[in-house]
Amino acid sequence: MATTVEGQDDLSSYLTNNNSLMQIQSTLIEIMWCITGGATILTNLGILLLIGYHRKLRRPPQAPYMISMFIGSLLSAIFYVLPRHINTKNSPMLLYPFTCSIMPYLGASFLVNLNFHICILTLNRYLSIEFPFRHLHYLSYKATACVLFCLWLLTAAIAALPLMTFVQYNSSICALHIIAENENARLSQQVYLTVIFTCLLILPLACFLPCYARIFYIVNVHARRMQGETDRHGHQSSLNRHNIKAAKQIIILVTLFLICYLPFAIGFMILNVRPGLKYTDTEIHLIQLLRFIAFSYPAVNPILFALYTADIKITIKMYLKAFSNQCCKRFRHHHSYQLSA
Repeated sequence: MATTVEGQDDLSSYLTNNNSLMQIQSTLIEIMWCITGGATILTNLGILLLIGYHRKLRRPPQAPYMISMFIGSLLSAIFYVLPRHINTKNSPMLLYPFTCSIMPYLGASFLVNLNFHICILTLNRYLSIEFPFRHLHYLSYKATACVLFCLWLLTAAIAALPLMTFVQYNSSICALHIIAENENARLSQQVYLTVIFTCLLILPLACFLPCYARIFYIVNVHARRMQGETDRHGHQSSLNRHNIKAAKQIIILVTLFLICYLPFAIGFMILNVRPGLKYTDTEIHLIQLLRFIAFSYPAVNPILFALYTADIKITIKMYLKAFSNQCCKRFRHHHSYQLSA
């Protein structure tokens, strides 16, 4: 009898410790997502305010696409990252049927939105390198407005289409409960997300591989050409140097994007096609880690574009220099006041 009581006490102690560890783990995960969401809002909002305040930063042909991309990243942090992953049991947005129903599909729509922005900016940079005097024809205001309208229409359709089709949205219940109880709806969601991740995430990146290869080829050709040029070809040397710099920048941006997004897209697609949607704890932790890495990229993305966009980089340097001079001025004034006192 004493052995039974001791065994029950050990089991109770084990369960208590396990619950404590799970609570600590959940809290740490929420803190990480909070940092990611806050950093995404801070960096994207900061670069948007900078572009909005300085008119010259809105003049480059690629500026509308960059502004649209930063707005999309800002919206993803506000309407998906923070409500979806922080205090999920008591999140106000998850208590209402509509927001609870659309939340899972918002993640996919924002992923596609950022993916197409990166692809469009890569294509524009490629055209500016390959056709330096004709690429402005492809970046007219009408073409830009049409592309951005179609892109945001696609983003909204990805999030709203499931609620209008296989989910059969009910204003009194969250769609997650409908999918959990309806085998046909669950199968339709598997097919839908597989098509989204395959056709709108992985396939566009694969189609742009020849474009990336061409950019890499241009870098090597121009680098060899510059080695044999003399001073009398100064203009051509300057143009080649600019093309090499632009090509290296876009290669770095795209490579980092692929490292962050591609593992999550492939991993999610593999797990999503599994019958029954039953996963091990290791698989769940792995896909959660890959999702965290994928949604951390929008926080770093504005910093990379600020470093690789000359006008934005110069403007930030100007502000940093003015701030440094102001701090030094205040320090000297305070120091001189103390000496006089």
